[in-house]
Amino acid sequence: QELLRYRLCQAQGIETVFGLRIDEGAELAYYSSHGAIEREEKNLFLDQIDMALIMIHGADRNGDDYFCAAKAAAELQNSCNQVLILAPQFYAEMDTRPSKSLLYWDNDRNGAWRYGADAVGPVPVSSYTALGSVVIS
Repeated sequence: QELLRYRLCQAQGIETVFGLRIDEGAELAYYSSHGAIEREEKNLFLDQIDMALIMIHGADRNGDDYFCAAKAAAELQNSCNQVLILAPQFYAEMDTRPSKSLLYWDNDRNGAWRYGADAVGPVPVSSYTALGSVVIS
């Protein structure tokens, strides 16, 4: 029996896929609750954040759904006022990407990006390296 897919939410921020520069001409796609994380006024931006949550999607590459779930979870807690939620999007070759500069991986059954494989394009960067860039940012 096939299960129906559903939308967890329509969170603010889900309409925009941002790109974090990883290498020359290559960016990792991500969703963000607070806009782009690469900003000139970064110190002012970070001063407002109490907690950061990075949510990684599963094999279906549905980062938008995972972003929504993380946003809903953050709204249920009451320990932190400002929670930065980031949800990287690891595209596969077959996925439609909003920009040619966004990294994408081989579409094998095991999800090559989940095991640190290098992106197929636009440059060969390990998914672990790309995720590390999110954490450092």
